[in-house]
Amino acid sequence: AGTRRKGQEHTFEPKEEEEQAIVTRYVSGILKDQKGVSEVQIHERDQLVAGELVHFVNRITARYSGELEVDDLLKELHPTPAVGGFPKQAALDFISRNEKHDRSYYSGYLGLRTPDAFAYYVNLRCMQVYKDEVVLYAGGGILADSDPTDEWEETEAKLQTLLRVIQSNDSHE
Repeated sequence: AGTRRKGQEHTFEPKEEEEQAIVTRYVSGILKDQKGVSEVQIHERDQLVAGELVHFVNRITARYSGELEVDDLLKELHPTPAVGGFPKQAALDFISRNEKHDRSYYSGYLGLRTPDAFAYYVNLRCMQVYKDEVVLYAGGGILADSDPTDEWEETEAKLQTLLRVIQSNDSHE
């Protein structure tokens, strides 16, 4: 949570910091409550460059034993507050009552799992490709003090990465 355009990465506002803190507390709290999980560590906040954007990130690591059901953990974690809001059930109920469109491929998670370790990531920008059109999915973190214009501009900036992929592909045809 927390996104800025490149060049603005040192100007994260309290709103972005709050977004990141909500998500970090949520994920680490669920991990700490899991049977078979220990040594949950929240690593120092960092910035991740993705295309023309910079995102706040906190890597969260933990040790787990064979008691942990990874699929159950993923179901409990998803959707995170970055995707569905917080508190989780109240936010999801609100979305269900008020959104007029199907979120379809708006978000999910992906990762790798071996017998000894796993790493999963939330994917927040997606593209659904049809024969004659594409549908792009992205969103923004809405908090009580969010500015709707800023949120819209942030969402547009997030979609630019996917639009560049489409435009690049069009130029090769």
